[in-house]
Amino acid sequence: ELVLEALDANISGLWCEKPLSLTLKGTREILQKSMSGGTPIQVNYFRRFIPEIIDIKEKIEGNAYGDIKLINGFYSDTYIHNGTHLIDMIQYFAGTVKLKNVSTLGNMKDDGPVVVFCTINGDYICTIQPFSRKFYNIFELDIFCESARIRICENGRRIEMYSVKNDIEFLPLKILDPSPRTTLCNWKSAFTNALSNLLDVVDGKENRTL
Repeated sequence: ELVLEALDANISGLWCEKPLSLTLKGTREILQKSMSGGTPIQVNYFRRFIPEIIDIKEKIEGNAYGDIKLINGFYSDTYIHNGTHLIDMIQYFAGTVKLKNVSTLGNMKDDGPVVVFCTINGDYICTIQPFSRKFYNIFELDIFCESARIRICENGRRIEMYSVKNDIEFLPLKILDPSPRTTLCNWKSAFTNALSNLLDVVDGKENRTL
């Protein structure tokens, strides 16, 4: 309701929390009003704006690691609050997600843990699994490509890159190098980058929000 009120006020742009709505109908209503009124909306899926994550996406698109073959994601506690970030990251890297199976765990009156099994581009599988925060907080995306394994961990603050090497004990098999190359992410810049993107769209320097 607040988003619709803001769009009715003819503001120049809107940066809002996720999700846009708790229903598909509500989300479509916001989208239609945003497009018809020409008001761009930026949703706070902030990991899209971490420079090191952007670099990984560009390298995947440039086929630096070969095709993606498997994706696993892990999040703490509730789906709407945390799990939707994983869905967004998966689509950011790999394209459209096609839902295959969903299992809810515990009380789902408002929000809760959800296990998701889906496919990407009708080909490889993707799983999203919840974990209780009473033990520890987790947000990880594990991307298996033909020539590398990419782990986005520590809630997007660190990236581990595992390259492929020959298994000298069992030739001609190959294994992942047990010593990953680690990159620390400049994650705090993501929020400024997101706002800059929205301002560029408002000013006509970009065509759309990311």
